Amino acid sequence: MPDWIEQLGRCENSNFNLGPVALREATFLDGSSYAACESYAKTLAKPLRDVPPARANGNSNADICIHADGSSWNCGNYESMLRAELRAMGKSGEQIARARERVLEILSGPSSCAAWFRLKDGDVATTFQTLNFLIDQKGESVIRATRGDWPEVTFRNPYVARVIQDGGSYQTITLNINGAFFQGTAGVLETNAQGGSPRFLTPRSISVGPYRGGSLAAQVATLLHELGHVEGLLQEDEGDVNGKSKQNTQAILEYCGDEVENSGRHITNAIVSNPIH
Repeated sequence: MPDWIEQLGRCENSNFNLGPVALREATFLDGSSYAACESYAKTLAKPLRDVPPARANGNSNADICIHADGSSWNCGNYESMLRAELRAMGKSGEQIARARERVLEILSGPSSCAAWFRLKDGDVATTFQTLNFLIDQKGESVIRATRGDWPEVTFRNPYVARVIQDGGSYQTITLNINGAFFQGTAGVLETNAQGGSPRFLTPRSISVGPYRGGSLAAQVATLLHELGHVEGLLQEDEGDVNGKSKQNTQAILEYCGDEVENSGRHITNAIVSNPIH
């Protein structure tokens, strides 16, 4: 018998609230109707990451999380789990944690930035706190310059971050290790629209809006930008077609610019007293 069917049986007989659909599907083990619980079982089998409460129980108010090995634990440890994952990322994780703490500080206060987000989500700080992070170690690393009719040259920077549009809680923000969240410069690869071999040019600076890449302000602006996508407040800008990403960043800065500007002066006690090495 496949492992997931054994998981399915436990799913069917579980005391946890899987929701009526999962329980109904789990009743049929003849191969015709077990999709929901099968999906849940495969989620359980994934290594390393614990299933967030909203996914594990179908109930955002639940206080039990299911660990990857099938054991359960209190969801109050979810924040501790995220912090541990960031510590495991080394210096890159330290940068994410520092920016994350600043964004939480902004969203928990009375700022115009927090007020704008709360128009869509009254508990936006909690939503942001559920988001986890992944570093794309193989993300695009060069600025792509395309030369058209002289002197026209268009530049496309390496992507900075991405997340599922309008995805809600428990989404993963993917950060490009070679993008402006972490880096201040990038090499340039130039191609000619009329043909010819590409060539590498002198590296150029990269940024997030007006903020130098790798700075705390750039990192805070990035996380707020991605939260805007999570909440559906910003239009989708995958691939930065027609300058939509720049427009979205400008929308964020319109409401959150003051808080982003002040980020360099807000290194919280939590980060100072608990550095991530």
